[in-house]
Amino acid sequence: MKIRMYIKLVIYALVIWLFPFLLSFLFFKPDGTMAISMTFFKSIMIVASTLVGVFAIMKYLRSLKDVNIIREAWIAGLVIFAVNIAIDVVLVFTGFFNMSLSVYFTDIGLRYVNAIIISVGMGHILKN
Repeated sequence: MKIRMYIKLVIYALVIWLFPFLLSFLFFKPDGTMAISMTFFKSIMIVASTLVGVFAIMKYLRSLKDVNIIREAWIAGLVIFAVNIAIDVVLVFTGFFNMSLSVYFTDIGLRYVNAIIISVGMGHILKN
């Protein structure tokens, strides 16, 4: 039972990463340059990530029965954070993201902490 629950969580984490990644292609010209300003692009990515993240986290947490919801919310947030960081780091090291690891963490990576904050917040709301 717990294994299936955590497999579902990893799948949600992958969807949370994949949705904004695929959406981002809409904002690049065929030559690879940005079609919109970088600031606007980053704002869209944050909104898209938050939208799909909130939906997936809520769906996951509501599917849990007879568990310590706060503990599971922490686990969900940490798993989503770890999966998203891991995928991105691979893309940084392979050169897909044209940036250094330090630039990645200041420009993108730190934003994934929101998954932990949202998960734990939802856990507390669902507990009551």
